[in-house]
Amino acid sequence: MVTKPSGRGSIFGKIAPYYRSFAVGFVNVVLLLVIINLIFSAVSSIPHRISPWAVAAKSGKPHIPLSDVYPGMTEQEAASLRAQTHRLHQEYDDFTQFRETAFASKYVNVSPLGFRPIKNQAAWPPTKRHPTVFVFGGSTTFGYGVKDDETIPSYLQELIREQTGTETQVYNFGRAYYFSSQERVLMEKLILEGVVPDVAIFIDGFNDLYSTDGVPTFTSNLRSFMAAGDVYAERELLRRVPVVKSFLEWTGKPASGKHGGTGVSTDRDLKTRTTVERVLTRYRRNMELIESIATRLQVIPLFVWQPVAAYRYDLRNHVYANFDYEKASPFLKPGYEAAAGMYARGRIGENFLWLADIQENLEKPLYVSPFHYSAEMCEIIARHICSAIIDAGPFRKQRDPMKSCRVYRRGGHGVVRLPTRSSHLRSGLWSRGEVISKERPEVIK
Repeated sequence: MVTKPSGRGSIFGKIAPYYRSFAVGFVNVVLLLVIINLIFSAVSSIPHRISPWAVAAKSGKPHIPLSDVYPGMTEQEAASLRAQTHRLHQEYDDFTQFRETAFASKYVNVSPLGFRPIKNQAAWPPTKRHPTVFVFGGSTTFGYGVKDDETIPSYLQELIREQTGTETQVYNFGRAYYFSSQERVLMEKLILEGVVPDVAIFIDGFNDLYSTDGVPTFTSNLRSFMAAGDVYAERELLRRVPVVKSFLEWTGKPASGKHGGTGVSTDRDLKTRTTVERVLTRYRRNMELIESIATRLQVIPLFVWQPVAAYRYDLRNHVYANFDYEKASPFLKPGYEAAAGMYARGRIGENFLWLADIQENLEKPLYVSPFHYSAEMCEIIARHICSAIIDAGPFRKQRDPMKSCRVYRRGGHGVVRLPTRSSHLRSGLWSRGEVISKERPEVIK
């Protein structure tokens, strides 16, 4: 007797090939989407993770061998240093918006406390038994591209200790992208925490003329977060899918106002003059605010206008000689020329050290990227700063006359008129072994 196949079995038999085809196709599509998203994720994360050092990687082939700016290091060691710098990225920080994430490696380290360690780093918080110096600035002060012990603050501590015989404590609070407004807020944060330095040094110029809109770099990200409201989580989840994220970036996004604010002008020269004037006015106001705080708390402020490769430097000696500075930061050169005019007319103020042209006659490579200093340049800048704070006011009588910071070129780089004893500067700051903090007003906690 022959049994006829049931209708049910016949139906499954008919759809089974279609099901297998659909399942295989569906799995392949899912795998393809996963692979595409992984690729887009890897590519899109690179510029956000490694900026501002990313510009060095995009600057093309070096004009001269990198070994010229890394003397004493093998090619492999220099490559390792640059790779470690490459891995730095930012995290959220109260009020100042962001800072470098804690990081540990052979050459580049970042303390969880918010500063980059230097050679013979003092403990935190600093003791009141020895002079304390805070150094604020951007990625050039932090020392992108050089080792922990080759930064400006590291050399400065060595020089001050050598000349004065004190155990001066220097802390490197340089942070990528920071400009004068963020540095002022950072100093205020530290003071609110009860840590008041004896000297506060602010190294600026480049970032103020880069962040011309006067807001921190990642402001647009925070604005997007706040604008999304209650649906932020769902919307952000979709926006973070790498393919969607790359599509949105490709189709364009609102300008952040980084280079010149929201105004539109057909007169480029007028726009440049207006922008530069606004930046320099903001810088001077930050100086005044810092000085008012410093006066009340007996802190010695020093404002340093830093050198940049785009101003009075022979680019034939630059590692990246063909870098387009006008495209990367269009207000940098005109801003420096305007600042030079203000300085020459005495309109910037006191407690100011002009170092923009110290490289003018130095026929050697002084930069490890289009913007960041070599170890030699960091030491040159540190010597000028040391000379300014040691030789000014009552420091002259306290320093060892047999030792000197010995700058490369002293003439024309600013007579720093630091406060006198009759105001808030204490006599004998660098005296050997003296307790210097007895007369300082207490910070209300």
